[in-house]
Amino acid sequence: MSGVRIAFSCALGTCQRASEWIAALHLLQRVDEEKLESDVVIQSAAKLCPALVWFIFGSLRCRPRDMDAVMLGTAIRVCGKAFLWQDAWALLFEAQAATTRASLIAFNSALDACEKAAQWQQALQLLGEMKRLRVDPDVVSQNSVISSMALEWEQAMCLFRGVQCPDAITYTTAISACAAASQWQVACSLLRASTLHHSSLVAYNAAASACANGGAWQQTLRVLRLAQEEGLELDAVSFSAAMRSCSRSSEWQIAWLLCQDLFEQTLELDIITYSTIIETCEAAAKWQAALQLLQHALRTSVRADPIMYGSAMRVCQAAAQWEEALSLLQVPEQPTEASFVSAMSACERASCWRSALQILQDMTLARLGPNLIAFNTALSACAKGSQWMRALLFFEGLWAAVVKLDVISYGTAITACEEGSNWSLAMSFLEQMESRLLQPSLIACNASISACEKAAQWQQALQLLHEMDLAQLKADIISFDAAISACERAVVRFGGECRQLPEIEKKTSGDSSAVQGQLQNVQQIQASPSGAFAAVCSAGFVVVWGNAVYGGDSSAVQDQPRNVQQIQACRAAFAAVCSAGFVVVWGNAVYGGDSSAVQDQPRNVQQIQASASTFAAILGDGSVLVAVTSGL
Repeated sequence: MSGVRIAFSCALGTCQRASEWIAALHLLQRVDEEKLESDVVIQSAAKLCPALVWFIFGSLRCRPRDMDAVMLGTAIRVCGKAFLWQDAWALLFEAQAATTRASLIAFNSALDACEKAAQWQQALQLLGEMKRLRVDPDVVSQNSVISSMALEWEQAMCLFRGVQCPDAITYTTAISACAAASQWQVACSLLRASTLHHSSLVAYNAAASACANGGAWQQTLRVLRLAQEEGLELDAVSFSAAMRSCSRSSEWQIAWLLCQDLFEQTLELDIITYSTIIETCEAAAKWQAALQLLQHALRTSVRADPIMYGSAMRVCQAAAQWEEALSLLQVPEQPTEASFVSAMSACERASCWRSALQILQDMTLARLGPNLIAFNTALSACAKGSQWMRALLFFEGLWAAVVKLDVISYGTAITACEEGSNWSLAMSFLEQMESRLLQPSLIACNASISACEKAAQWQQALQLLHEMDLAQLKADIISFDAAISACERAVVRFGGECRQLPEIEKKTSGDSSAVQGQLQNVQQIQASPSGAFAAVCSAGFVVVWGNAVYGGDSSAVQDQPRNVQQIQACRAAFAAVCSAGFVVVWGNAVYGGDSSAVQDQPRNVQQIQASASTFAAILGDGSVLVAVTSGL
């Protein structure tokens, strides 16, 4: 070796040991001047930094005839390590154009570059080019192509079937492709077929990951048990797959036991494993353990990523540990939008509205632009913290800022109206939702009814129940309880101490003073949720009072209810069974108060039942006659 070449080699070696690749770059600028053999330079530079190769490559591309097969293979291999598959591709084909025959090693290096970049189409094209140039692909070539098809498992399996002599790596690569596509059945089948090739732990871990991705937690544990039976010692990847599988299948207790076993193994954990363990703590609601693991990761020089912090933050959020969430928010150099929202949610769960609003301000200062989820969380924190006026002002600010509010935004604002007994504003928000084509949720409607109830606005409460039914939004027990409570605040029952009501209120409330003299020897009484009442007296006649619109007026059928045996009420209508076996109905026609459609049918009725808007009669022959919304 000449003195110049030795000098360059020593200089490059010194730069390599000191990681001074910029100094090495200046040295390489003299390559052409000294006419140093480029293959030696490339080999030295490849050990130092891929960026150096591109300085050399730039000059070599101007004179491609100077490259031989060894230089070509080395340069392409460096491209692969630097994830520069396009340049590896270009280098290979430019060399072909310059009559430099690419070796099998060069093609395999190019395939490796495509594999690392998951460029399976280019890998297949290279495989075809090898056959065209009569360069026989070996098992390494085929393994690289299969591995590049991480998300194209069907293509990978087609290529796998064409491999004449698959080795352990071939099987492992195919199993990994199946794992990426959650095809755990195929992965397990390949694992069974690979036992003759003495499958490595990597193959078992890949199969376990396939089972985990496919939600087959029992099969995941079975695969890892088989690995142990083969004498293989499980590593952190094995435990991570098992814990992930159990957590995703809600088998968090088993996942937690695996987590404890993992720490007893004294294995070296990487960032992925730590993230999986913290996610397991999240599923198991073990927020203290999650924080301890995060601190343990930091002590072992594992650089925690946003995923780890996000998992720990969500654990604190679920447990309403807002102080811990705030402390976590201060740790990362650049908190993410999700981290801010998780911390804010923890404050919201604990009704810490001041901290939630502060986090919202911090998001703005961090230029993360609070999204609608963040706004809704801050709004809910104010509502839960009994700061209903502040919540409404905040909501109005969002409206003025032309933020596209959603159902959750309105629902939270209406809840604040409930806290402040501001029924008129709650009704106004419901109207705004309709104008914006937003379907009010059950929570929003219940909060509106409760706001009406607190303000003794029983008519509005009943109207909301009616509108919910028209919108096919099924009311629940909370809806009815709030509406009944609203009526109770305004209704004066008979037998109690009465107060003077305005005439219009007497006609629409439960005041029985007008019929007090008729209420003698009452045998049965029914009430509709809309504020109407009907009583059956011992003489078999019916006395009605209350809301005339919803069944409190039977004047339309006043001559019919005689010898009444049974009476039933739906939401806004009544039905009475007379001794002759026929049925008389009255009330709101929309809710069953009109039997004209079936007036000739209800004869010999033995019993009648009612739902919210339906009457059903059992006839003498045992048959059932049902009428929905239009009555019997």
